[in-house]
Amino acid sequence: MKNSGKRRFMFMIVLFVFIAIVSVWFDPRVAVSMNNLRTDFLSSFFLNFGSLGTIAILLIILTAVFFQQRKKEMILPLWFAAGLSAAISFFLKILVQRPRPFQLGFISLIDSVGKASYSTWDFSFPSFHTMIAFAVVPFLDKEFPKFKYVWIALAVIIGFSRMYLGLHFLSDVVSGGLIGYIIGVLVVESEKENKFWARTYRKIFRR
Repeated sequence: MKNSGKRRFMFMIVLFVFIAIVSVWFDPRVAVSMNNLRTDFLSSFFLNFGSLGTIAILLIILTAVFFQQRKKEMILPLWFAAGLSAAISFFLKILVQRPRPFQLGFISLIDSVGKASYSTWDFSFPSFHTMIAFAVVPFLDKEFPKFKYVWIALAVIIGFSRMYLGLHFLSDVVSGGLIGYIIGVLVVESEKENKFWARTYRKIFRR
């Protein structure tokens, strides 16, 4: 990464960390306000769109796009970044053990969400879904700059869905997006310098 790129990257990290810290102050208010936004249509939409299955489908579609556009060597690092985001997310959840908004009484839990056992299986910080979604952004910034804005919009909707459903605070989502983005940038820059995944791809497929 060039010096100008490093300075820009560090500035963005400082800015996002500041935003994440400030967002903690708004957590209770945002969580409570989600109750007032709920409708049957939005609940159904966010329950389906913000699911892990939707993220997996989007990653599969993106993988197909990379394959079709002859950018196959970026597929392995893309999935590695997603997997690394998932692993780090679970580690941070266990480390921080922050209760979810509905567990603290800020917002009620939608019945269908409760049936998915979100009330017991893990903790709130950070947002696992948002981390994975934003880890993809640096890959699109490198290979498909114009399409990255569409993906960012999708990632924001996914993050919002986690708050809407009462599963995450604002700071969980902001922090998850920040951490995921940093992971994506580091994987992209590392691949640019040492071509580890490109070499691995060629060995696997003998090209």
